[in-house]
Amino acid sequence: MTCGKVAGWLGLVALVAFLGESASYAWPRIGWPGKGDDKKSDSGSSGGGEVVTGKDFKNPVSEKWYDFSVVSGNYECKPKGLLKTLLDKPMGCESDLAKCKAGFDALRGKLDPAAHELFLDLIKMWPDKRNSRNGQFMMYCGQLGPRQDLWRLGLSGLGFVGTSQDLAEVLKLGDPEFLTNNKADFVRVLWFMGAKEAIPDIMKIIEAKGYGEMARVFGLEYLARWHSDAAVDWCTEALKSDAGEDTRKACVIYLGKMKATKATPLIVRNIEKYGELGIRALGQMGDPNAVQPLEEMLAKYQPGQYNFRIPIIAALINLGKTNYMKELLGYITKAEAGAREAAMEAVVISNPKVAGQVKAALAAAAKKGGSGGDWQPRIYAAIALAQLGDAQAIPILVKGLAGSNGEIRDAIVDAIGADENPFGAAFWRRGTGIVANKDLIPALLDYYDVETDKDKRYKALVAALHIRAITR
Repeated sequence: MTCGKVAGWLGLVALVAFLGESASYAWPRIGWPGKGDDKKSDSGSSGGGEVVTGKDFKNPVSEKWYDFSVVSGNYECKPKGLLKTLLDKPMGCESDLAKCKAGFDALRGKLDPAAHELFLDLIKMWPDKRNSRNGQFMMYCGQLGPRQDLWRLGLSGLGFVGTSQDLAEVLKLGDPEFLTNNKADFVRVLWFMGAKEAIPDIMKIIEAKGYGEMARVFGLEYLARWHSDAAVDWCTEALKSDAGEDTRKACVIYLGKMKATKATPLIVRNIEKYGELGIRALGQMGDPNAVQPLEEMLAKYQPGQYNFRIPIIAALINLGKTNYMKELLGYITKAEAGAREAAMEAVVISNPKVAGQVKAALAAAAKKGGSGGDWQPRIYAAIALAQLGDAQAIPILVKGLAGSNGEIRDAIVDAIGADENPFGAAFWRRGTGIVANKDLIPALLDYYDVETDKDKRYKALVAALHIRAITR
């Protein structure tokens, strides 16, 4: 995964996508006191079997997709059939179906039927104890060198297929001896497949030592989306341990979403370190013991310091302190400084007593003005409303995706599902991070069809995958 560095809260940052765990990503940094971000790199290949020659890999599986020959005494092989189509230009899928038109075709249900068989063969490519030599896909052939990217292409393709029919084969990749450094790919495809029954397998990865932290960040996010409390005890203990900083932050977010009040004292004790992530979690947990420390923190900031105040007042509103509603709604309705941040923070407000007021303010803000001028208060109000499940905002987003303003298009794509940074990494990740409405998928495919920038096309497909996953 490769993500652009999100530095603080100023402006939109173009984020590039990820597949794999070579990750560099950022947690929110808006001036809260605390340690610097830990960045974990999980690049590298996975072991499991001796290096072999191209001749060793001439078997019934590889012969379906490669032509073999001997040239000047060396074994050579060339892709054929659908594999050649996917790897060659103009398709050029490389290691990820989202990087080429094949992903677009898959989401439209128009991918070559042979692709399913190919994807299953590709994930068997690494020599390990799962398969006999005759059941393995090739990784080396003469001078071609390693092609572990083909494994990723296969797993990515199964994510686009997106059904649980292949779950048994995919779960074999969860073996601790396999793909040691690439577990995030494995966890992510389980989410795309809607494989809730694989939660125990995700937990094994969360609990295991030695894997990259991005697998845990993804895993905990998906468990929260599936409303699974499987990691509550583990995360509570992780906050007391020397677990990596990224793991602990992911646990804070997860525990908040799971309303795990037994973790309240641990988060309060380290509130300055966790910053807005801890503040938000305390509000979501609903423990009244968090009111006093949050109000003491709020007192440190003047009304103009909205970026510090907004997460705190939203948390206090969740804890029953509705007297702070006036300030929160003021940011949204005045469409001035803090409007976009307040709109996205309002998504996490779960206090039923004020839900109507929040939605009314967001709806009014979303209808203001045209596409010119300062569009952010209006567009982010619509995004927040859509993340809250209000269908009246969907036409606004669909229109924005088809419009002429590139900044608006980018903002919508990121906030409805394309941004896979951890929650809270930027203000547009303060809500749910995805809009759970299938009507946006055709709009994203239309957007893709006329977009020329390859990175933006990639993000459109990623957003569509996440929307499909969360609306299953």
